Amino acid sequence: MLEGVLVARLLLAVVFAVAGATKLMDPSGARHALRQFGVDGWLVGVLAWGLPIAELGVAVGLLANVSARWAGAGALVLLGVFAAAIGLNLVRGKHPDCHCFGLLHSAPVEWSTLVRNGVLAGAAGVIVWQGPGLDAGLWLAGLTPLVWVSAAVVVVAIGLILVEGWLLLNLTSQQGRLLLRLEALEASIGTPASASRAANGSHAGLAIGSQAPDFALPRLTGGSVTLRALLESSRPLLLVFSDPGCGPCKALLPEVARWQREQSSKLNIVLISSGDIEVNREKAREYGLSQVFLQKDREVATIFQYAGTPSAVLIGADGLIASPVVAGADELRGLFTQTVRQSNAVKSMQHPPVVRATV
Repeated sequence: MLEGVLVARLLLAVVFAVAGATKLMDPSGARHALRQFGVDGWLVGVLAWGLPIAELGVAVGLLANVSARWAGAGALVLLGVFAAAIGLNLVRGKHPDCHCFGLLHSAPVEWSTLVRNGVLAGAAGVIVWQGPGLDAGLWLAGLTPLVWVSAAVVVVAIGLILVEGWLLLNLTSQQGRLLLRLEALEASIGTPASASRAANGSHAGLAIGSQAPDFALPRLTGGSVTLRALLESSRPLLLVFSDPGCGPCKALLPEVARWQREQSSKLNIVLISSGDIEVNREKAREYGLSQVFLQKDREVATIFQYAGTPSAVLIGADGLIASPVVAGADELRGLFTQTVRQSNAVKSMQHPPVVRATV
C-alpha cells in the first residue's frame, strides 16, 4: 500500500508539472480557454498565470514527504474545481477547449475528460487519506540503472516535444511579420517583391494579379463547394487557413466568426481547416462559424503556397489573387481591416452623399 501511495504521488507530480509548464508556455491559449469556460474580465489574466503556478507548486510539494499530504489536498481542490467547471459546461451542451496540457495537448472537453479528472482526484484522495507513503528519495535511490536510464529518456523526449512546440508556435506567429517587413523594405527601395522572392527561392503565395486556381472542398454540413461557386456572390473572397490544433488559430476563431456576421455584405470570408471532421464541426458550432470547409491532405495549402496557420489570402471578385499570403493573427487582422476599408471607400465613391441646396 505504501508503494502504491508513492506511485500515486509521482504520477500526480508528473501530470501537474507537465500541465503547469505547458500552460505557462502558451499564456494566450490559456486565456482563450478560460474565456471559453465562462471566465471574464480581470480574472482571466489572474487565472492564466495563477493556475499553472499553482499546478507547479502542487507538483513540487508532492515530491517531498513532509509536504505530500498538503500537496495532495491542493491537487484534490484543483481537480474538484476543474471537474465542476467541465461538468457545468457539458450539462449546458458546451464543449470548450480544456487546454489541459497547453502546447502539448488540447482538445474539447468530453465526459471522458471528467472521468480522467475523477481518476486523478481518486489518487489525490488516497494521498490525503493514507499520508505520503514511502520516502521518495529512498525509493528512487533503490532503482536499478536501467530504470534510471529509461526515465531519463522519457524526460528528455517530453522536454524536446515541449521545446519544439514552443518554437513552432513562435515561428508561425513571426513568419507573417517578417514577410510584411520584407515587402515594405522592397517597396521602399523599388524592388518588386515577386522578383526578390524568385531570386532567393522563397515566396509568399501566388503572384498578385494571377488567376486563383480552382478547388473543390467538402462542407462540414455535407456536400462540397468550389472556388468558382464562392466567387458567384461578386464579392472579394478572403480565404482563412486554420487548423484545430493551432493555438493562435483557436484564439482567432471568435473574430473570424464576427467578421463573417458583420461584413457579409462586403466580403465573403471562408475558413479552410484540416483534421478530424467532428472536431471541426464542434468548433464551428462553438464559435458560430458559418462557412467552414475541410481539406484532406493540404491540397489547398499546396496550390496557394502557404506554410503555416493561421494564414490568409485575398481573392478579388474577378477571381484574381489580390494579396500575398499573410501569416499570423496580427497580419490576418491587418489584411481584413484593409480590405474592409477599401470596400467602404469604393462604396462611398459609387454613392456620394447628396448635397441639397438651401435657400
